[in-house]
Formats: sequence, structure tokens, C-alpha cells
Amino acid sequence: MDDTTQPFTGEYDLRLNYVEIPVLVHFSDKGGITFGAGFSYSRLVGSKEIEHGKDTISYANEFPFKDDDFSVIADIRFRVWKRLQGNLRYSYSLGSIRERTFTNILGNSWTREQFNNTITFRVIYVFNEKTLILLCSIQPSFLSKA
Repeated sequence: MDDTTQPFTGEYDLRLNYVEIPVLVHFSDKGGITFGAGFSYSRLVGSKEIEHGKDTISYANEFPFKDDDFSVIADIRFRVWKRLQGNLRYSYSLGSIRERTFTNILGNSWTREQFNNTITFRVIYVFNEKTLILLCSIQPSFLSKA
């Protein structure tokens, strides 16, 4: 059977394009691992939704996506080899990006909220990395000899 004879294939694909401004606080340990956490603001710049093998332009008008999204972020960066690093980041929406009604193959319908849930892996090469070596010598004045 092709898609023209079977209207409900069960296929669903959603692609959202955002411009994001993340704000994170990082903590680096001596072993070269960096942990981060924070929030981000994202603005929707484009979307494409395919359901049952067809574009769902009418759904975008009936159930529009929210233009703004606020997310919480967790981040870990680690050294792979010399200046090569890996980065794993997870983010999740604090609020839903829209509410949508779905219909399955049997014709049953239900409404649910949709959230952004993103896992990102990056490979980072650091140019001109300088290692910070901090040498401190603290000597209380009562220990010094005049």
C-alpha cells in the first residue's frame, strides 16, 4: 500500500529551527572536566511538521507553535586528546511550545502538550589554549623576621 490509499501511516516528524541565547555558569575541575548549568531563551525562526507522510501546514495555523521558548540546560565538557574536547548538552523547555490534538490509525484522538527536549554533542578544538598556573605565596606578617 502507498500513502494515497492509507491515510494514517503513523509517521510523525517535527523539525523546529530556533535562534538561541544560552546563559550558563561553568565549573572546571583539575582533571579537565567542566560542568555547566543555566537557562536559555530561544526564538522560533522556522518549522516543518510531517504527519502520516504529508506536510501539516493546516495544523501549524490551527495549533501554532509559541514563538518564544525558555529552557533549562545541563552541560559537560571533557578533554579527548590534547586540544580536542567533547561537549554533551541537554536542554528541556520550562513550558510547552504548543498544545496539539493527534489522531491514530484507529481514529482515536487525544490532546497533549509538546515540549522541546534536546541532546547535543559537539566536538571542540581549542586554538591557542593557555594553561593557567597560579603560584601563590602567602606569609603572615607575624612569621616574617625583620
